Amino acid sequence: MDKKLCFAFCRTKYNRNSIEILKGAVESRAAAFASACIVEDGADAAGQLRQLMVKYPKTACGLSFTSARKEESFALIGAIKKSLPGMIVVAGGPHASGDPGGVLEAGADIVVIGEGEETLCELLAALADGGEYAKVKGLAYLARQGGIVYTGKRKPLELDSWPAFSGGNDTFGYIEITRGCPWRCRFCQASYLFGSQVRHRSCRVICEQVKKLMGADLTDLRFITPNSLAYGSGDGKIINLKAVENLLASVKKSAGPKGRIFFGSFPSEIRPDFVSADSVGVLKEYADNDNLIIGAQSGSARILKEIGRGHGVKDIYRSVELLRKAGFKAYVDVIFGFPRETEADMLETLVMMKDLVQMGARIHGHAFTPLAGTPYYKSQPAPVSKAILAEIGRLAAGGKLYGAWNADLKRKCPK
Repeated sequence: MDKKLCFAFCRTKYNRNSIEILKGAVESRAAAFASACIVEDGADAAGQLRQLMVKYPKTACGLSFTSARKEESFALIGAIKKSLPGMIVVAGGPHASGDPGGVLEAGADIVVIGEGEETLCELLAALADGGEYAKVKGLAYLARQGGIVYTGKRKPLELDSWPAFSGGNDTFGYIEITRGCPWRCRFCQASYLFGSQVRHRSCRVICEQVKKLMGADLTDLRFITPNSLAYGSGDGKIINLKAVENLLASVKKSAGPKGRIFFGSFPSEIRPDFVSADSVGVLKEYADNDNLIIGAQSGSARILKEIGRGHGVKDIYRSVELLRKAGFKAYVDVIFGFPRETEADMLETLVMMKDLVQMGARIHGHAFTPLAGTPYYKSQPAPVSKAILAEIGRLAAGGKLYGAWNADLKRKCPK
């Protein structure tokens, strides 16, 4: 029987990368007193946890989730607590950080708020030593006498001090190169979860992570960042193209001939105002992806200003034109149903979408989702009319628009 605390991450297809980052943190800083395990939510999570408890007398579990996955995550928490009443459930990620009270009410014992690496390692040390975690910063939990206890805010992490993924048991994730976003868009969690000051993982450390991936015979390199072309920028608002080019050149050298660089495509995007002939030229030289994702969000100037995007409609047109001229496929993110979005705003967005399609772009359609911790969390989606839905449907039927727009709009944006 192992005397270490076993911390079991509940992994789903939606939180795999977050789990890799946190598992890597535990393995690098907490291995002396905690063992990081994985249970798959696709199977019987409670049953898997029960088996772990046979080997580890001290076992706790954790899950990380977004607001879009709130309902199934709450159901999982409930199932675990019902089957294993004594199990300590730790919740984290964007939704838990933005609405810790709601997550505690759903049954979680402890919420990790914000960046989880250091907080989780200190929490596991406390749990392994007897469970006194009141002095660990970055937590929320229910007091015995009622009410929520917040243990204080933690300072932003130095990304270079933490691994980008686990690597244990041959499990890897994408490489996070930047945290934080200065734009504070009202619908997006990036700024409210990680702060407005951008922090970059150094080129040296990124290349070390690349070599680990290549050493495991992985060839495709993907990166996580709010805006790929903001890498190396001091404030996240002004492009530092030399830093971007140095990063890509260094990664290419570290990866060798078998490595393929995917930059500005899934799972990250590019702001349209960062697209220029020079930046596209750098991407063309070093990136292996044939497509780039542009975060447009709306074709209404009024809505772009309302949500705090910091760019205009002309920037969107210009970015697609430059990408198409360079031979890239342009995939453009568009969201319908923003709070206070009118029919006129949506018609302007439709006009833009049709224009971009004529230019050779493809639209990625979304429905507005209120995200915990953002200014829009308590806001209601604007209704989307049957006429607008029909126009979107025509684009989708012609292969010019993709995504789960149909079910999402009908569910979240009532007519």
